[in-house]
Amino acid sequence: MRPAATLSSIQAAFELLGTEAGQGSAAGLQALWQASRIRRLQGFAVKGLGQAAGLGNEEALKPLLDPE
Repeated sequence: MRPAATLSSIQAAFELLGTEAGQGSAAGLQALWQASRIRRLQGFAVKGLGQAAGLGNEEALKPLLDPE
């Protein structure tokens, strides 16, 4: 797989997780939270958490405001 295709696939996966978490999926939120602890995935995870928060999931704000 080409690097650009891989990056695109990762971005798409995190967009889906952000949407799912924004619609109340606890599993989606948990996946984003765990990914936010992995250095190479942090940027994708933070974007997904922001997306979930923007869709109304207040729980998604916690790791953004207090990342520990």
